[in-house]
Amino acid sequence: MYWKIARWLFYDQEPEKPDVYHGVKEGEVTFLDGFKNEWTGSPWWGRPRRGGLLGGFSPVVFTVLCFLFLFLLPSGMNGDYVYDWFMVIDLCLYFTWVCFRQNRHALKMAAFMSKKNYTVREKELYQKAFKYWPTRVSRWIAPWLGVFYYFKFKKVIDGLPEYRCLTCDEPMEKDDSFVLSETHERETKLGSLRFEPCRCSNGHVFVMVEKGDRFDDYSKCPNCHAYALKLTDTKILKEASRWHCGTKEMTSVCQHCDRTVIDTIEFKK
Repeated sequence: MYWKIARWLFYDQEPEKPDVYHGVKEGEVTFLDGFKNEWTGSPWWGRPRRGGLLGGFSPVVFTVLCFLFLFLLPSGMNGDYVYDWFMVIDLCLYFTWVCFRQNRHALKMAAFMSKKNYTVREKELYQKAFKYWPTRVSRWIAPWLGVFYYFKFKKVIDGLPEYRCLTCDEPMEKDDSFVLSETHERETKLGSLRFEPCRCSNGHVFVMVEKGDRFDDYSKCPNCHAYALKLTDTKILKEASRWHCGTKEMTSVCQHCDRTVIDTIEFKK
């Protein structure tokens, strides 16, 4: 059951629309997604069964141990505290194991994604792993070990630059002198995409591409390839019923090149 829930949560993270850029080269400049697949910071990303086992089994063990502790508590009133102390120590050891597994793997996952060049914002990547709520909870339930991982995360994060070049691994800074193309300027004004140019000391330039505030209102134009195609009209050609699909005509107009695109699609009731 917990594995199914974990898998459902993992696959639900996939974006409804395809990513806009995947390391697209425009001249000498590379445009990159901010985070491929919108990584949440989960240390079990791509391995939902392991995360589901740890997260699902923990409450069960906690409940059983607490129940046994309360059940055996009366024996302590008669002067026999052996079982009670055993349950307390067992519970503390289990919480320590959960904290160790969750935080250790969170650090490993952040390091893995950093090596895979998922983003030039390596510092933000570690911050996502550090702030992921199950990882925070695991540090609270075992504070004697959680304090160690808290400062370990902080040490790694404080030692990283805001941006790191994917080509030469040198620190990068925002490049305010970079001039976007007319297409990207239009996307910025529409609010469909946001662009953040960065440059390292060796002259390598990367532009981070993020979803804008109105990203969901647009799609990619097949003519000019700008993310500026907006739905303007929907016409029902055939109503859907319990027995067959309906048909509708969707008209979209590109806000950059003015191209009109008409699609006919089927839909269910």
